[in-house]
Amino acid sequence: MKPTFISIGSARCGSTWLHRSLGLHPEIQVSDPKQVCYFDRWIRSRPLEWYLAHFAPPSGQSPAPIRGEVTPFYARLSRRSVESVLRLFPELRILLTIRNPVDRCWSAAHLDLGHYGRKQLSSLSLQTFFRYFERQRVIRYTQYEQIIDRWSEGNPQRLHVSLFDDIGTRPGELLSGIFAHLGAESTWQPPLNEVAQRVRPEGKDHQELAMPEPVRWYLSVKWLGATRRLNDRLGGRVSHWVDSMEEAVGNPKRQWRFQRAFNLWIGRRAEQYSFAAYDRVNEQRTGRAWQRIER
Repeated sequence: MKPTFISIGSARCGSTWLHRSLGLHPEIQVSDPKQVCYFDRWIRSRPLEWYLAHFAPPSGQSPAPIRGEVTPFYARLSRRSVESVLRLFPELRILLTIRNPVDRCWSAAHLDLGHYGRKQLSSLSLQTFFRYFERQRVIRYTQYEQIIDRWSEGNPQRLHVSLFDDIGTRPGELLSGIFAHLGAESTWQPPLNEVAQRVRPEGKDHQELAMPEPVRWYLSVKWLGATRRLNDRLGGRVSHWVDSMEEAVGNPKRQWRFQRAFNLWIGRRAEQYSFAAYDRVNEQRTGRAWQRIER
């Protein structure tokens, strides 16, 4: 029971919504739980058979022709791990949903600082947010070009890129494109009242806080260049992201520029060093796990 597809996120880009929506299609079976997290976590301690069992049909039923999982953590997998996944499942179809980097990072701050960190977002300083936006895992979820490169290398047709924006504006068309990519009946339409609702994993603990102007400026400065390149690559599909960032960059206050410069000089450097050490250890452990599987 090998998977025929995986959705690699990115994080805070509608993965819970997508998992729910895919599961409604009669030809598609999605894993339970949504995030199996095998290739980023459990591969080091659990056998491949444990992973494949997530795609077995319920007792007495025939296997679904299309089977897969939705794990946003896979967007952060190294090139070496991605190559190993694709060697193991060479026919695998990949789904990627991307979101305006400014909005994605702000949504991630809501979850990590507000929900998991149990802090009142309105009480946090600008410097706290700025430091958070320089965390490597926040950055890696937002490096869409690199994610696309890793997962499409050698076969660009295996990767399907969707926009988070379309979940709210045209969910039916978005799903039809995904169904066609997976080989499912693309004209089948789920009941939109079941798929078009916004889903927040943090539920009732979500805090309503509008993005402060300096935060929008900081993130726009950080991601404008990368978003311009991505827009060229995607044939203008995210030009509205570029426009909004260019407007936000504007004329920043001197205090914002000072805080950004200080954060980049002090905070980012320490974060890079610590994460580099974590990367080395993690890659060694994951590499040994892949050697065991590929033998």
